[in-house]
Amino acid sequence: MIKTIAVVGRDEDAWLTALMLQLSLGKSVQPVEVTLVELPSNVGAQDFYATIPSQRAFHELLGLSEGNVLSAGRGVQSLGYRYSGWTGDSSAFFHVYDTAGTSLDGIDFLQFWTKARHRGLNVALDEFSLAAAAARRGKMIMLNDQTSAYSHANHGYNLSALSYLKGIAKVALAAGVKHIVAEVERIRVKEERIESVLLKGGQSLEADLFIDASGDGELISQLNEGFRRWDQWFLCDRAIVASAERLRPVASFNQLSAVHAGWLGLYPLASRTGVTMQFCSRHINNDEALGVMNAAVGQPVQEPKLLALEVGVRTKPWVGNCIAVGNTAARMDGLEGVQLHVLHTALSYLLTLLPVTADYDLERNTYNTRLSGHIERLRDFQLAHYSLNGRHSDPFWRACAAVELPEALKEKIELFKARGVIAMSESETFQEESWNALLTGCGIVPDSYDPLVDKIPEDHQIQQFQRMLSFVAERAEQMPDMETFVQVHDAGSYSKGLF
Repeated sequence: MIKTIAVVGRDEDAWLTALMLQLSLGKSVQPVEVTLVELPSNVGAQDFYATIPSQRAFHELLGLSEGNVLSAGRGVQSLGYRYSGWTGDSSAFFHVYDTAGTSLDGIDFLQFWTKARHRGLNVALDEFSLAAAAARRGKMIMLNDQTSAYSHANHGYNLSALSYLKGIAKVALAAGVKHIVAEVERIRVKEERIESVLLKGGQSLEADLFIDASGDGELISQLNEGFRRWDQWFLCDRAIVASAERLRPVASFNQLSAVHAGWLGLYPLASRTGVTMQFCSRHINNDEALGVMNAAVGQPVQEPKLLALEVGVRTKPWVGNCIAVGNTAARMDGLEGVQLHVLHTALSYLLTLLPVTADYDLERNTYNTRLSGHIERLRDFQLAHYSLNGRHSDPFWRACAAVELPEALKEKIELFKARGVIAMSESETFQEESWNALLTGCGIVPDSYDPLVDKIPEDHQIQQFQRMLSFVAERAEQMPDMETFVQVHDAGSYSKGLF
């Protein structure tokens, strides 16, 4: 029976892990003592977190309302991403957290759209998405009975890291997490298990389980567990994170623009704009990359911070009595804001598989297999962005398009090209509508469509297309401005809750 858990780490991985464990186990019938050893922070004033919609449910599990999270994190909601320049021309496409179109006679809308494209339709798939239409207009989605029958729109968050972490730490301490601020002096290991962690200052910490939330594997690396880099797939090895002036009015999406040796992201926040650039140092140096950022923003960015990127995965995130979570388990590419989701997934599996006996080989193997599967599917979704780019005149982007893809991703793309069907696995985070948005946005029109489409008269199909486009435009125009939402949350009207 597990009686003590030590979380050793920093920043979001450490605080969120300690809070989740304390809320789930700290006051159970047989309570588990949760101790957090907080290592020196890596977070600066320029840092921010971009998240996907799953983080809404994650924070609800922590007892944190959306209003509290946004107010504490000086954050905004995001309907998704707008990609510009990725296809090699001036066009752009949206990946929003929403469906596009509705099925007709039980047949997926994408099949009708594919036929229409073969017949000359020049309307992108995202034009049929209510969330994309709202994003184009600077609106926020508010679904009612009519719109929810058409759209499944959702949203993620953009959060200022420092203010968000202060709020999470306050909640964790109030929940009863034991807190030690220290650095690790030495780790005692015996028979592939951590016996204790000796902290600078002389304190020795023992526990039944050790959670490595350090980001760099400070604990789990002592158990001879390596980190497998994905340099063969992800060619960006540097990033710059900075701030810029707040967008007015604020956008309801994140903007990702391809540049000649990487990409530039603009992330709206309540009081500023988060700016990041990922790039390949073989094609552009640090000063040149900063110049690209400044030119895109229109003025020098504030507090730029240079980072070395090491995208990859821990081969076995659970070894002995040490469990890697978050950045320690996998460091993802910056596309699509999935890093916090890795932490969320790891904690979900950990709580489900928490050992109840001294022999927990089965739980450990299951954790390793399932978490690795989720991480690989996230990797594939990110990798498809690079692989399917159309920037053939740029050496960096040509190299991205030439990488040998993992077999599962290769088969997924080929099946979609042939039939307009996504081969989904149980480990997927992004569902069919996200894959449809990405693959069609990158210029893929499937070669064929479901023959059942031809049984529906073409004039009826055309009428339905026109009806959907009119409905989307009219309803999106009626949505509230995103600026209104930001002003409400930034005014702190929800900040009297848990934060």
